[in-house]
Amino acid sequence: MTIRAATNEDITNMIELGHKVYVESRFSHLGYDIDKIKHGLEAFILLHANGSHLALLAENADGRIIGGFLGAIEEYFFTTDKSANSILIWVDPDYRGSSTAIKLIDIFKQWAVKKGAKEINILVSSGVKIGSTDRFFRRLGFVQSGGNYSMTLG
Repeated sequence: MTIRAATNEDITNMIELGHKVYVESRFSHLGYDIDKIKHGLEAFILLHANGSHLALLAENADGRIIGGFLGAIEEYFFTTDKSANSILIWVDPDYRGSSTAIKLIDIFKQWAVKKGAKEINILVSSGVKIGSTDRFFRRLGFVQSGGNYSMTLG
């Protein structure tokens, strides 16, 4: 497996894998706007090049994208100390249980240290396998610091 920076040439494949993950998530009742995603990924990849954001992809031995990670570094509202926050982390369901997510998170942690972050936060809101996701992050040394709550309207 290879972990590398995402490029604009990867966007179509990222959108396809993203849809595969989206359909199993709690967001599947919402629209999946490919044009909006494309423009958002283009902007994110540009921010990665500028150093304030991280856009990673994991590829299998055949060069197929099997996961990705989007993150950002920012200051908290109340301090100039920085935190590194996940925006999205996704792994092809066929590769869950492999080292894909661990490797993506490890590179995120290394990047956060280089950027001067005091902590990292993995934000989970997909609603997919909540219990096993919790156990996974705890095994990696994370502690729960809150929760995500949602309510469908209409």
